[in-house]
Amino acid sequence: MIIKIAGEYLIFIDKSREKRVIKKINEFEESLAFFFATNNGGCEEESFQMYDELINFIARNGKTVKIRGLQSADVILPPKNFTFEELKELWHIRSRRKEESK
Repeated sequence: MIIKIAGEYLIFIDKSREKRVIKKINEFEESLAFFFATNNGGCEEESFQMYDELINFIARNGKTVKIRGLQSADVILPPKNFTFEELKELWHIRSRRKEESK
């Protein structure tokens, strides 16, 4: 499995760790869904902390490689310097696409 942190680097995850990493990504998405659905005030700092933890978890469970040219990935995550508003907009776009594909 290949995870791309947009504009930064790739992380190669071997088969033995894929399920653990996917579970962590899903937990992060569920937390974001809760924050955005409830308009939870003050969630900006907590969501960025969770995102940093997610990226660190993924990096610890894989091999980090610099991006060289165009490379495909199984999962693409936003760069670490994403703003909260950009993250929120990306989440809403992704949620709409999921609904449309049902």
